[in-house]
Amino acid sequence: MLPAAARADDNLAAYLRARAADAEGSERAAAAGYATALAADPANAELAIRAYRAGLAAGDMALARRARGVLESAGVVPADAALIALGDALNGGDAAKINDAVKAIAAGPFSFLAPSIRAWLAPLNDAGAVNAALDGARGSALASRFADHTRLLTDIAGGRVATGMTMARLMTVSDPGAISLRVAAAQMLAGAGQREAALSLLPADTATLAPYRAALGSGTPATARIGIAWLYIQLAESLGDKRVAPAAVALSRAAETLDPGNDRARLALARALVAGGVPKAALAALDHIPPASPATAEAAAIRIEALQAAKRDVDALHIAAALNDAPGADRSDAQLYGDLLVAADRYDEAARAYATALARAGSDADWTLHLQLGGALERAGQWPEARRELQMAVRLAPQSAIALNYLGYAELDHGGSP
Repeated sequence: MLPAAARADDNLAAYLRARAADAEGSERAAAAGYATALAADPANAELAIRAYRAGLAAGDMALARRARGVLESAGVVPADAALIALGDALNGGDAAKINDAVKAIAAGPFSFLAPSIRAWLAPLNDAGAVNAALDGARGSALASRFADHTRLLTDIAGGRVATGMTMARLMTVSDPGAISLRVAAAQMLAGAGQREAALSLLPADTATLAPYRAALGSGTPATARIGIAWLYIQLAESLGDKRVAPAAVALSRAAETLDPGNDRARLALARALVAGGVPKAALAALDHIPPASPATAEAAAIRIEALQAAKRDVDALHIAAALNDAPGADRSDAQLYGDLLVAADRYDEAARAYATALARAGSDADWTLHLQLGGALERAGQWPEARRELQMAVRLAPQSAIALNYLGYAELDHGGSP
């Protein structure tokens, strides 16, 4: 057995390695180091919070749960730990722990989720019980927003399909970008045997939704676990700021715990990890999305962001090129490829990519595309062609200071010549 001093040195070395790995964004190595250090000092709350965050980022849920226990004992548990505790309690079927987790959520900064969570925990075929739970959202715009989504999904889950479809059509028209809400509703409708209604929420001509339409199959039976997972995913997707990235990571991991096959949870997780400055962990999360998943195209776009954040620009460019060349590629794929080519100082190729984006946009092309094409052409030394595009940008957006300034300065640089 090693002397106590030697063991202390080993534990300090493990902690220092973990801190260094943390700083470098190597969350697996960080989690391993914190696990060793926490095992040696199991009551250290400061160490436990680092272990908790590293465990969540790396997907080491055993470490995250162990660290959470230390933090609970110390009375300094972070608010998002209750979200994961609820998932664990639901998976274990422990009514007392479920109740404790819901109380903790309701008492903290995620209290706006409590009415929706209670609605999912009510008997779903009892509209009165579900609505009574959702009544707790009154008076809070944020709670009401999530309660409206929950009402839609619990109506479908409880067999009130006509009511649920009415709400679904209203919500998806007012918020066409609510991808996860559409997917959740469609999967639950299909799971309830309402395949045609499900397909109506997944238009074949919408690039992001078409893969979910093709992969719909028999859908997913609606349960409290599945419903709460979608609730967590929708909140995680709305937390794009670096300051709240740790909460988005916790929400996404909790959603994975509740619904392990949900690739939209992995998309939300990867976005949160990129926002939180841990691109290597984001890439690892994306690796768990199978190639046949309907989330593949979205995963590729996030992978590009993660690769750029990890300073792997060449790899990012290769993926962007493949996306742009893929069947069904749209304006945004060409635009993204152009952006990366500009960043690589490959202006001739960038101009061709932006021209492709313009062609794909057709009558929907806006001034920003003309500005980008003009900018790439100007930097490629093709001033006459650039000037025409920049002038078009100004004609389409005569009040845009960006377009006016770019054209004005470019003309000064080129002596105003055509």
